[in-house]
Amino acid sequence: MAYVLLILTTVAFSFGGVFIKSAEEFLTAPMLSLSRFVLGVFFLSILQLLRRKKIRFTFVSPWIWVGGISKAVNYLGENFGVSRGYSYGNVIIPPVKTVVILAISALILHEKLRVRDYIGTVLCTVGVMAIAMGGAASTATGATDWVAFAAFFIGGVAVAVMSLAQKKLVQDMDTLVMNDSMFTVGGLFTCAVLAFMPGQLALTGPVTSAGIFGLLALGLITGVAFWVLSEVMKVLPLFVISVIQSGQSVLTLIWAVLIRHEPVSPQAVAGTLLFIGGILLMQLKIGKKGAARAAQK
Repeated sequence: MAYVLLILTTVAFSFGGVFIKSAEEFLTAPMLSLSRFVLGVFFLSILQLLRRKKIRFTFVSPWIWVGGISKAVNYLGENFGVSRGYSYGNVIIPPVKTVVILAISALILHEKLRVRDYIGTVLCTVGVMAIAMGGAASTATGATDWVAFAAFFIGGVAVAVMSLAQKKLVQDMDTLVMNDSMFTVGGLFTCAVLAFMPGQLALTGPVTSAGIFGLLALGLITGVAFWVLSEVMKVLPLFVISVIQSGQSVLTLIWAVLIRHEPVSPQAVAGTLLFIGGILLMQLKIGKKGAARAAQK
């Protein structure tokens, strides 16, 4: 069941770029980040009321603050990067997250990794660079937009740190309370950023039905999808989760073509295939023994 839920959240996350593009028809990147947190906290609070008959927050653990601030940095980087180019620009984030998670898994969580994991990571890294230079982070002239690439890269590192914070807390804390508290911190941090960017508060265009739908969908993903993902973290190793979630990059490219009719270069496709090859190589470690170990965790 954990794998089914993980796949469902992966599909949900893959629509992120399309929804961001829709919401940014009238919201700046920082305001969209804040809106995602506000709606996420709203949906999580409703879930708390339905399940616990009360709403509770906790800010005692430093991991709540680490996770919340890291998620805010992730949202700011992702929204800013997508605003500068195509909706599929954020396909850079999952591979970066996977590489960082590999380092975290080996150095901090002491999860056993094999040589193929490291080789797969190298393939993923090369694939990410190919995707970036193939249009995922590009300017109107077709040149690589290294500012957008840096934003996505920072966003990938930040979401990996947020995942570590969740993993540290899921066994001892109610996951609804944990996520509600983290996203509240994320929202407060984003408010602090906006305090230094008053020009980002204004609407950038007319409010559209597509933009409203995209915004609500992003809020629902923030609230529900991340809660489901934290439940999955109780039974699956963090590295396994990250590897499987990286498959959202392929879906993101598909939605960009089918929904937004955006051009995808052969180089970006080749980079994605190279990245998938790295993922499959790492995924080979999840055989019967690996699955049994994952279930035990």
